[in-house]
Amino acid sequence: MIRRFCAILIGIALTWSCAAAGLFLLDDFCTIKCSKQRIARQKAREIVSVLWQFEIENQRCPTGNLELIENGDISAHTLVDPWGTVMAFGCSDDGPRARSAGPDRKFGTADDVTDAY
Repeated sequence: MIRRFCAILIGIALTWSCAAAGLFLLDDFCTIKCSKQRIARQKAREIVSVLWQFEIENQRCPTGNLELIENGDISAHTLVDPWGTVMAFGCSDDGPRARSAGPDRKFGTADDVTDAY
């Protein structure tokens, strides 16, 4: 009961945080100061927010990108990082996580970008 309540609160907080941050970091209107890493981190945080919401509503992690897109939870554009690589995501006991492969387009290297603050 407490875990579900905490998950709902975190999901709501992440949703509002990502929505507010998204107003300032839209890559189509980004200023010269925006970096691809910042855009990738923002996309990862948006994906995590969607994953929290999905997990709360469905009591499970989504099976893949297609399920999120078909449900209208997220756009295909959001799932692609600034370097053109589809972002990875998953759920664990610690909560959902999302990751960009970074500039080298290879997962598991030092330049990966995550949703971590």
